[in-house]
Amino acid sequence: MKLSTALHLYSVPWTQLDWPLNRKALFGFDGPLDVEIGFGNGAFLADLAQASSDRQFVGIERSLGSLQRLFARLKENGIENVRVIQADASFAFDSLFAPGDVARLFVNFPDPWPKERHHSRRLIQPAFVDLVSRRLTPDGELMIGTDHADYAEWIIEVLEGQSKLASKHGTTYVSDIPGRKPTKYEQKAREIGSKIHFFEWTNATATTEPGRSERIEDMPNVLLEGSYEPDTLLKNANLETATLKHCGVTVVLKPGHIYREEPGGHLMVEMMVREDAFSQHFGVSVILRSPQKVLVKLSPIGYPRPTWGVKEAVRLVADALVERSAMQVASSTLPPQATAVES
Repeated sequence: MKLSTALHLYSVPWTQLDWPLNRKALFGFDGPLDVEIGFGNGAFLADLAQASSDRQFVGIERSLGSLQRLFARLKENGIENVRVIQADASFAFDSLFAPGDVARLFVNFPDPWPKERHHSRRLIQPAFVDLVSRRLTPDGELMIGTDHADYAEWIIEVLEGQSKLASKHGTTYVSDIPGRKPTKYEQKAREIGSKIHFFEWTNATATTEPGRSERIEDMPNVLLEGSYEPDTLLKNANLETATLKHCGVTVVLKPGHIYREEPGGHLMVEMMVREDAFSQHFGVSVILRSPQKVLVKLSPIGYPRPTWGVKEAVRLVADALVERSAMQVASSTLPPQATAVES
């Protein structure tokens, strides 16, 4: 199967959809949702889905190679109840699912980040477990497996230090789960004698987090009017990186190269916007409408989602044009000006 075809069939274009995701629209049927974070070669997720065609399965993974291996399994076995999200796990799990939406979450042998200075990169953290409790159904389950002794101790400390999830067993972890089909990584770990820690915990509290909705809106734009010199617009401009705060989230706006169309004089400003773990790389277009009008809008390059930070990137370019010409803002779809600047 061609990669383009597989992406169309199985991959969720989550940056272009309303959040939380409309699962019935994605799968074509209603059913309980199971999620696996970091699905590796995809065998575990594919086997689960093939055995339960009435359930919905979502895999979250950053590696394109892992996506391709899973796609091959889905095609080979005719599995239709799996969708894939290529994204940062914590961000996707928080933003794309509604409170109480997930029946089961599987985290099989996550990266242990063994060096102490990298421990903050470990997925299992108190904040993540709190998020899991809010995304799980009232009786939802979290399953974690690891063969890394230090990470196991870390997970024990995190789970025993909270009260929203409770162990399904009389102990914090077990060494075996009857009926579980092992992953390829798990098999290799057992062959070399590594001890496996399985954590099976259930949601002990009903979430009180209110429902939320983030809709895809019309792309932000600013119309400028006034006199300007087409050949010198933003010429030699040194747009600086800005760091803002919005609703407790650190937002970084980083301008890059400025490209000029010849002939015509239209511009495109390369931009990177990072809002916590969500990064977008895209262009802001500067369209010369007439001798007296300039339109600043998002370029479709990169398919940017019009988040608050992306809108501020459009404002940054529009403000730079106003400062370097006799133009003023004639109309704008942007929200009120940001006031909190960190650096």
